Amino acid sequence: MSSLGRPKKYTPEFIDKEAVALVEYAKDAAVPFKQEFAIKRGYYSQLISRFAKENDSFCEALKVMEDIQLIKLVKGMLSKRLNVSATIFTLKNVAGWRDNQKVELSGGIGGGETKIYIVTNQDSKKETDVGITHNPSRIPKEICI
Repeated sequence: MSSLGRPKKYTPEFIDKEAVALVEYAKDAAVPFKQEFAIKRGYYSQLISRFAKENDSFCEALKVMEDIQLIKLVKGMLSKRLNVSATIFTLKNVAGWRDNQKVELSGGIGGGETKIYIVTNQDSKKETDVGITHNPSRIPKEICI
C-alpha cells in the first residue's frame, strides 16, 4: 500500500545533519541564538523545538548550543565585551537566571524587637526594624526567598 500525501520535507537524516550544523554554528557565532540559526538555515525558529522533540541527536545538539550560549554570554559580560545589564537581562530570558534575595533575621528571644536585614545581590544591606508580637523563638535565624 502506498502512502498518500506530500513527502516529508524534514526527514530524520535532514534533522541529523541540522544537529551537526547547530553545534558548528554555536561554536562559530559570537553569541549563538537558535532563532538566528533557523533563519540562516532557511526555516522558521519554531521548527527547532519540533526537531528536538522528534530527534534525540538534535535535542542533544540544542542542549550543547544552549551551554555554549551561556558560556559565551557570561564570558562576554565578565570581560566587558558585552553590556552587563543587557547580558543579565538576556540570561534571565534565555538561560533561566533569576534574582535572589536573602533575608537575615537577628535579635533577642524575649519577645523584644527584631531587626531584619534584607540583602540583595550580597552587596548592600538595607536595615529595617520590625516589632515582633508572636513568639520570636520560633523565627528561623535565616530565611532565603
